[in-house]
Amino acid sequence: MLKNVKILNLSGNFIEDIKKIELFSLEFINLEKNQIKSLNFLENSVNLKEIHIAENRIKTVANLMKLKELIFLDISDNLIENFDALGMLSFNVKLKFVNLSGNSLEKKSNFKNNVKKLLSGVFFENLDSKFSCFFSFRKIAFNLKENFERIREKSLNLNKKKAFVLAGKIKEEYSSITYREESEFEKKKEAFLVNLRRKIL
Repeated sequence: MLKNVKILNLSGNFIEDIKKIELFSLEFINLEKNQIKSLNFLENSVNLKEIHIAENRIKTVANLMKLKELIFLDISDNLIENFDALGMLSFNVKLKFVNLSGNSLEKKSNFKNNVKKLLSGVFFENLDSKFSCFFSFRKIAFNLKENFERIREKSLNLNKKKAFVLAGKIKEEYSSITYREESEFEKKKEAFLVNLRRKIL
């Protein structure tokens, strides 16, 4: 049933508008590379943990203030211009990682100080260098999670049984690094990538 969907990928579909959706189980949504102007449709998806909305036409994130479970927000390459549009994220008490790169807000004077003041305790991809690897790695991890069935079917030189086992291991490894703190994440990162290259590249 659609109402039980936890992961939704609608990236690269030239979407301009989405009517309000009632997906209370939704935890992850990827809406990158569309033409979306408003996030109103997400305000009732109260279990969302992760939103990828890069390369759209978003000007404000005020509609996300009800999402108390939100941990990760990639809103890079949008149209956010002022700090007021960003301040509403202070209501997202679990928010940990934000990517704001590519918004005109970046060009404002005292950008770093202002966003840090508005959202203390949040790590920003374009401001916190020690976390920059986290954002790119999350992309790799999500693609594996979303496409593990495809990996299972197309793994090179592997029969279906071995490919199925491989896909399961990749999925487990992904789950083990999701939302880890810095020290644990750093320990896992290199080992995960080495194993990944060995298995599927």
